[in-house]
Amino acid sequence: MMGKLSRTEKKIRRTLIEMIEEMPINAIKVKDLVSRAHIGRSTFYIYYDSVYAVLQQIADEFIDGFAPKILLDDRYLYEPCPVLVKNANFLKQNLDMLHAFLGPHGDSAFQARMTAIIRENFKAVTKGSPQSGIHYRMAQEFFVGGQQNMIRFWISHCADMSAEEMAILTYRFFAKIYLYVLNSHPLNEVVPRQQ
Repeated sequence: MMGKLSRTEKKIRRTLIEMIEEMPINAIKVKDLVSRAHIGRSTFYIYYDSVYAVLQQIADEFIDGFAPKILLDDRYLYEPCPVLVKNANFLKQNLDMLHAFLGPHGDSAFQARMTAIIRENFKAVTKGSPQSGIHYRMAQEFFVGGQQNMIRFWISHCADMSAEEMAILTYRFFAKIYLYVLNSHPLNEVVPRQQ
């Protein structure tokens, strides 16, 4: 994580996030960004060498701070898991950035990094259960896609939901998927064959 950002760096980053909400990243030029931020080009280049450098720094700092490690414990079905509360608060603090980066003009590289983190977390938490086969992979993809879409929905429609409530919901959804992984059997034993 970087040290404290200057006021100019914050302005550059905030302006880029606003612009991503309006247009694809590849359409954003330094000249447009500095004009909108009311700074000079030379000032921009003191801090960054391109729009993508700003984007990369924002994404790196977010990824460094996002640690969706879930601890399995039945009490978290009814009370908030502290790690998930911390993550939900972190998401709330980065709401504008997430809305832009996960939106229609967002950063596909950032989205891929989020996918990888969530996938690795699923693997770590389900360690000890069978981690091969189509059932495991389908459960993993269901969880990864579900968590990403839940975050998207939350930032667009439920941002006022408490971090504690978000933590309980996330844990309940995860626990159901985890139980499926533990109890899954080959498909031909689960679904009766039609004659």
